[in-house]
Amino acid sequence: RGGGGGSPSGSAMGFLSPPKAPVAEHVLTVADFLDPEKPLLQAQACTRICNGLSVKTQLDSLIAVLEESAGFTGGEGCDGPSGDSDWTMSPKVIGMYSEVKEASGELVDTELRPLLQWLAQTLAAALTDKGGMVPEHMNPMRLALKTYVFADDMKVVRGPDWKWGRQDGGGDGEVAVGKITILKDNGWAKVLWTNGHEDSYRVGSEGGLFDLQPFDLVINADDEPLPVAVQAIVEALEIALKLLRERLPDKAFQHCLGVVWSACVDVLETCLHDDMTGNADYITRADAVLKRLHNYMHAGGEGVPEEALERRSAALHATIRASLL
Repeated sequence: RGGGGGSPSGSAMGFLSPPKAPVAEHVLTVADFLDPEKPLLQAQACTRICNGLSVKTQLDSLIAVLEESAGFTGGEGCDGPSGDSDWTMSPKVIGMYSEVKEASGELVDTELRPLLQWLAQTLAAALTDKGGMVPEHMNPMRLALKTYVFADDMKVVRGPDWKWGRQDGGGDGEVAVGKITILKDNGWAKVLWTNGHEDSYRVGSEGGLFDLQPFDLVINADDEPLPVAVQAIVEALEIALKLLRERLPDKAFQHCLGVVWSACVDVLETCLHDDMTGNADYITRADAVLKRLHNYMHAGGEGVPEEALERRSAALHATIRASLL
C-alpha cells in the first residue's frame, strides 16, 4: 500500500502500541453466586432457632393449660369487663407473651438473615438477561446437535444459528422443512427447501455452528438446564431446607419456610415495582421463579400449607397476571 516499505522511525515507535486483544465476555456460572465454602445457614443457627421457638411453644402450652384452670385468677389487674377474674386480660401477661413472641420472631430473622440477604440479591439477578437466561454453551439443542449424526435425505428445519433470512420460505411463525441433498465432509450440507430454493448451510462448521437441526429432534423439557442464577437458588435452598428439616421440629420448620417465602415475595414485588422497562421477559422470569419457590416452600406438604402460600403471594400473582396481559 502507498508510502513504500521500511521500518518506522524510532520517534514514531514511541507512539505505537500492540493491538489489544478482544476481551471475552465473562460467562456466569453458579460459582459466581454460590460459594460452597461460605454456607448461608449454620447448624448452630438451627439450634438457636429451635430453642427460641421452643420457648414460645412452651408458653403457648402453658397458656392453654391455665385457660382450662377455673380457679386461676392471674393476680392483680386481671378483672374482665364483667368483673369476673380473667387472667387473660392481665396487662402483665399480655406484655410478657408479646415480648416472647417478638423476641422469637427477631431470633429467626437474625439467624436466617445471611440466607435471606443472599436470596434477595440472587433473585434480582435471576430476573435479568444475564442471570436469568441459560448460557448459550448450555443450550440443550446445541448440545444435542454436537453429537447428532446428520445424513442425506434427512428432513431439517432452521437451527439455533440460522442467519439466512427467509431463504427456506419460512418465517412469521411458519416452519419451513427442507431435505438434505448432499452432506459434505467439511461440516456443511446442501438442502432443498419446499419453496424450491437450494443452498448450503452449516452443520458443525465454523467452530460448531448449526444453521440446521433435524425436523424430528425433540428436547425433553426435564433435561433443559436452568438459568444460572436460578440454578444457584435451587442448590442453596436444597442445602438450607435439608438442614432445617433435619434439625427442626415440624412447626419450627414450617415457620422458617414461611419467613423465607415472605421475604422472597417481598423481593419479587419490589423488583417488579422498580422495573421501568416493561420487559415481558422480566415478568415471565419472575413468574417462573415464583412457581419454583412455591414448590420448595410447600416441601411436599411438610412446609408451608398451600393456602398460606397463596394468600401471601396473591398480590404478586395479580401484578404478574396484569403485566402479562
